[in-house]
Amino acid sequence: MHALLIGLIVSNTVSRYMEVVALYTLFMGAAAKERAGTDFTLLSCAQLFVFMGGALVSGVLADAVGYTGLFAVATLLSVLSLWAALRRVPAHHPAMALDT
Repeated sequence: MHALLIGLIVSNTVSRYMEVVALYTLFMGAAAKERAGTDFTLLSCAQLFVFMGGALVSGVLADAVGYTGLFAVATLLSVLSLWAALRRVPAHHPAMALDT
């Protein structure tokens, strides 16, 4: 049982870091060259505020509907977000390149 929990924790951490790399790649692509540091910093701060707000809302939601309802809402939002993101990022954007 402990090995399963450790595996899930490691998997969660790795997937979170993969998300951060992809998100920061999009941030760098969206930043204007003449003020890239400022743009990247503002986008990173906005991402952290959304992360903190999501944590707050998820706690309130879990209290109201339980963890089953919370995970159902989170799954739905994740699928909708992925769909919306894939529709908005142009195929020629550097973040969509398969080669490194």
